[in-house]
Amino acid sequence: PAQTQAAPSLSGSGAQEAPPPAQLPADRDWGKTLREDATAIHDAIASSHPGMVNPDDPQFARLNEAQYALALTRADAADSFADYFYALQHYVAAFDDGHLGFGVYGSTPDQGKTWPGFIARDDGARGLVVTFAEGWAGVPAGAKIASCDGRDAFQIGNERIGARFGRWELASQRLSFGGWVMIDTGDPYVAPIKNCVFETPAGAHAVDLDWRPAGPDFYSRYDVFPARTRGAIGMRRLDDGRYWI
Repeated sequence: PAQTQAAPSLSGSGAQEAPPPAQLPADRDWGKTLREDATAIHDAIASSHPGMVNPDDPQFARLNEAQYALALTRADAADSFADYFYALQHYVAAFDDGHLGFGVYGSTPDQGKTWPGFIARDDGARGLVVTFAEGWAGVPAGAKIASCDGRDAFQIGNERIGARFGRWELASQRLSFGGWVMIDTGDPYVAPIKNCVFETPAGAHAVDLDWRPAGPDFYSRYDVFPARTRGAIGMRRLDDGRYWI
């Protein structure tokens, strides 16, 4: 709906000119807005997404209904833009479909609220490795996250960030968003992390995380999302005669 400055997207890869940044009203019934926009997303998917008639994905329609019901439940308690924003991100991410997305132009509520004194990024093997740590973090750079609150690094990444962007099975997603896993972005639908166990040269090391406020220049100061390096382009022949490019 136009008045929300945010709408579901069922688009391909064609570039479009971005509309002006959203100017949110001071007062809004966010529960009502969430119900309205979740309904719009549900109906757009039901009427226009090919997954609805894909015989190889018989659970697609049921997933749409389940996510819609969850969004409506969350709408009952929604009283902020963050409640609205994250609920709809979770809705569309559940489909693990790169052509189905929800976005908001302008200021968004995921700007990093608190952090535990270290940055962890994808290690290339479904895990997380500490790439920077302040002295007060209690963990050295280079340590690997073995588990947090009883869940391994892949699980916590999927629960905290994969739930917002989907396709956490893809290495490219973990490379893009892994730096966000150990940062509290203000998502009200994920549980806070209390304790992590790290693999260090000295052995396993458990740490109760000390969450502290992140400053306004947090992302640039700590290089949370460094520029990507361009990989080599190559081609090889597979055993069955096909080529992998």
